Order: sequence, then structure tokens, then C-alpha cells
Amino acid sequence: MKIKPECVPCLLNRVLYETNLVAPERGIEVMARCCNVLSNELKKPDRVSSEVATKVHGEAYRIIGNQDPYRELKRAANASAVEMVPEIEEKLKNCKDALSFLMLAAIAGNTLDFGIRGALSEVTTLKTKFWDMVAEGFGVDDTKKIISYIPNGNILYFTDNCGEIVFDKLLIQELRKLHPERITLVVKGKPILSDATLEDALELKMDEVVDDIITTNGFAVGLNFRDMGAALTSKLKDATFVISKGMANYEALSETSIKPIAYLLKAKCRPVAESIGAKAGDNVARIVE
Repeated sequence: MKIKPECVPCLLNRVLYETNLVAPERGIEVMARCCNVLSNELKKPDRVSSEVATKVHGEAYRIIGNQDPYRELKRAANASAVEMVPEIEEKLKNCKDALSFLMLAAIAGNTLDFGIRGALSEVTTLKTKFWDMVAEGFGVDDTKKIISYIPNGNILYFTDNCGEIVFDKLLIQELRKLHPERITLVVKGKPILSDATLEDALELKMDEVVDDIITTNGFAVGLNFRDMGAALTSKLKDATFVISKGMANYEALSETSIKPIAYLLKAKCRPVAESIGAKAGDNVARIVE
């Protein structure tokens, strides 16, 4: 997805948010330097939003001197989501369409995203808002088509935020019942925003439900195709189906010809919603074939 005017204040607000988490005294310096980076990036034609965000956040992290400013929030998000698992599993007992329900749960988890408009910025609000978001249903519903690609498929599953990854685990457990040939989980290679890393995946025992866990290799919002490493390059080539969680992964992967691919996300802003054919606030399960 190409960067839109609305992306600019959103990006700067998030930079300010992460600065205030760990180094509020550096706020003016961070904003000045990031505005300079942003200004230079916007002069280039057809800039992809995730690529611009990567450069801006990279500059912010450098100045604040902290390579994982969201670390404590990520741990709290995972803990809060884990506490909800028994309630979700209880609901599953009387659920007629477990896969659609768990896709909605995984998308509701995608709303736990810190420092941006349209998301839940407090860990404690996940429990109070979760079931309301699930009850909204899908604004875009390609779930039946998505499910048709799972049996015997070689699935590549791109994760997004901490907290959310707990619900991804439940969804993957259910996908396993359709007997895919292989499921490979992709997490971030280095800490970036509130995204899940290999450390998070192993702490949550994601290795119990997937065949492989690999990383995106480097520091990137979404995915940097120039720095993703041989392992992920090979997995993308061999995959028969890709599942992409969250907006940043959509912003990056939608600029490629990779398909079939399913995007599971909460459309938290107008630019992403319009790009994917939804309305702002929609729960989206969109497939591109």
C-alpha cells in the first residue's frame, strides 16, 4: 500500500507514544529528526507506507537508545490474552463454526495495538471490548474461500502483535484439524513496535502447534523484502497459501504479487480500509487469489 496523507500524523503520533514510554525527555529531538526523515521519504515517488514507517521508527529507536520500548507492554498484552483463553475455549464448545469464530477472535486481538487511533491502547481494555468486537462479525467475509486452501496446504502464517498471537495459536490449532501439510509461523526478526518476536512465540509455546517458526530476519514494520533472509525467501517460494495478520503486513505484502493470500485484520484507519475494500472499523477476512 502506498503511503497516504493520513499516514503522516498517525506515524508521528506513534513515534511520540514510544518516546514517551522510555525517554520523554528526548521528545523534541526525536520528533525533529523523525520529521526530517519523513520529509525526505515523502519526496520520493510511490513510497510504500510500511517502508517509510520502518525508516522513521528506526531513527526514533536510535535516538531514544532503546531497541524494544514496547517490551513491558508486550508482556502485559500476552498475559492479558492468555487469561482470556479459558473463556474462549468454553465458547467453542457450543460453536457451530469454530474456524470463523476463531478468525474473528484473532482479528479482535489485532485491535490491541499501542499508540495509534482506532486501536486499544490499554491492555486492560482487551477484556472489556473483546466480545463486542467479536459480536460485530465480519465486514469483509472470505472465510469459506480461506478455509478451502487449508487441507493439504503448505501454509505460511505471518503474525502481528503480541497479545494477538495468543489468539493466533487457538486459530492455528483449529486449522490443524483440516490437515494442512505444513504450517510455518513467521515472527519479527528484531523487536519493532508491539509485534511478536521469536522470544514471544517460544514463551507462548507456539512451536507446539506449528511445524516451523522462522523470522523476518531484520528490523521492519511489516516486511522488508530486501532483508528477509534465505529461510523466509525459500518458504515464500514453497508456500501454497499465505495468511497475513494485521495492517503493517498488509501494507507490505499488498505491494507484491504473492497469492493466494488471506489478510486477517481490523481496518483501523481509512487508508487501509479503502485499499482492502472495507470500511474503517471493519473486521476483515479478505482473500486475494
